[in-house]
Amino acid sequence: MTSHPFNFKALQWNANGLYRDKLHEFRHDLRSINPTAVFLCETHWRDEYTIKFSSFNVFPLNRPDKNGGGVAILIKKSITASILRLPCTPNIEAIGVKIQLNNESLDLISAYCPRGNCDREEIERLFSAASNKALICGDFNGHSPRWQSSCQRADRAGSAIQQVLDDDDH
Repeated sequence: MTSHPFNFKALQWNANGLYRDKLHEFRHDLRSINPTAVFLCETHWRDEYTIKFSSFNVFPLNRPDKNGGGVAILIKKSITASILRLPCTPNIEAIGVKIQLNNESLDLISAYCPRGNCDREEIERLFSAASNKALICGDFNGHSPRWQSSCQRADRAGSAIQQVLDDDDH
């Protein structure tokens, strides 16, 4: 039996707004689930709204010019973490964090494509910003019969994700 170098538990959630009552419930869930990292989409946070968690450092990327959207990653305060520089893409909101666990690094990316109109190049640029040990979570609004039985054919984001996964040689 081999041991994995990471003792890691992740939670991904499309929050569709994380304020007041929903935030109170979310804090309770964090205490009971006790994840190492949390990937959030659609936080709807604004720069002037500073959110804090007692056990987590917060790495947000808010929409500066309009309501909605926004992504964030929460990392346990006991974990060394730093911002991962990501490329800007026109259709994907993304935040990245590099963490250290047991002398190993892991890149984490939380991504959101609000209209499902990202293309293959945007996804590849985002993925290439991460090291070979990475966890990328989010909501690309990509639909495909490959992962959604009720879907008849892949949409733009779904096709782009399929192409990237098919061509991935890792």
